[in-house]
This record gives sequence, C-alpha cells and structure tokens, in this order.
Amino acid sequence: MNKWYRLGQKFNKKFTKEQFYEILRDNNYTNALGCIGKDFKEKDYKKLCEMVGIPEETEDKHYNYGERKYYFYQGYDKK
Repeated sequence: MNKWYRLGQKFNKKFTKEQFYEILRDNNYTNALGCIGKDFKEKDYKKLCEMVGIPEETEDKHYNYGERKYYFYQGYDKK
C-alpha cells in the first residue's frame, strides 16, 4: 500500500479511537460539526508522522481529493 495507509496503521497501534478522533478535532481535520473528516494535505503528512514517531516516506504519486483520507482511514481500520 501507500504511505498514507501505513501511517493509518501506525495511528491504530498508538492511539485509541477516542484519542484519534480528539486529535482530528483538535488539529482541524474535521468539519464544523466535528464528525466528517477533511482530506489531508501533503503538508499534514510531516506533522502526523511526528505524532506517531515515524520517519517521513517519499512517494511519487499524485492523489485526487479524498484519496489521502481514504487510504489513511483504510489503514487505521485494518486490524
């Protein structure tokens, strides 16, 4: 998979669902209602990697709107 998927997996190992949603809300990754996630941007990748303590990966891929979030959540939900 891609770097966003692997990042989601690392978040799953480090944070509970409650902690995870709190991080999303506190860092403005959700909409005004706090329930629907915004798409991540490449600049967010560095910050998210630092949160889980992993080095950044480089990738030569262009993501369409919503793909980063989709892969991240897919990795996070995978058990």
